[in-house]
Amino acid sequence: MAQRVAMIGDVVSLAPFASLGVQTYEASTRDEMVQAFDEIMSDEFAVVFVTEEVYEVLERTIARFATETLPAITIIPSVTSARGIGGTKIDVAIERALGAPLPAREEA
Repeated sequence: MAQRVAMIGDVVSLAPFASLGVQTYEASTRDEMVQAFDEIMSDEFAVVFVTEEVYEVLERTIARFATETLPAITIIPSVTSARGIGGTKIDVAIERALGAPLPAREEA
């Protein structure tokens, strides 16, 4: 499998990733998000970033790929919103790997 990276999200959130060579898919409607995700999954990508807004729409679809090694699907905040979904998912994965809850984080 090729070591390619893709991202689905809004145009503003995609801009920095496109400049790094990430294959970007602009999607603002449910239909665009579904179409972009289907296109990515039919190709060979190692990593797929989705904004929190995309994840909220495609959560069930993305969950079907949670046990697959590739592509690694990672949730990131968009420029316009930070709901904390990605951080929460990472915390759950770490707790599962450690077999114990993480200590509470101190607020900055």
